[in-house]
Amino acid sequence: MLYPLLILIFIRPLISSLAFPEINFLYSTLLLCLLGFWAVTRRARLDGMRPLKIPLALFILSLLIGTLFSQLPLNSMVTSIEYATGLLMLVF
Repeated sequence: MLYPLLILIFIRPLISSLAFPEINFLYSTLLLCLLGFWAVTRRARLDGMRPLKIPLALFILSLLIGTLFSQLPLNSMVTSIEYATGLLMLVF
């Protein structure tokens, strides 16, 4: 499980989100699912991230509020996937 995640993280900078938005969305969704699966199976603990607890909660709350009150909620959801992937890579 570790090697596919590392390969996906390594390949990420090579995918242009402007040139291939569909591939970028599929890639981000796949990476988010694999990182979520990894966090659940490994029971990732946030003990080492205790000082970041409040800033991370505020960041996630701002993403949710921004998505809910956006004029284009579907576009906001697509962008939120990329932010969620980044947060899970931080935990990884």
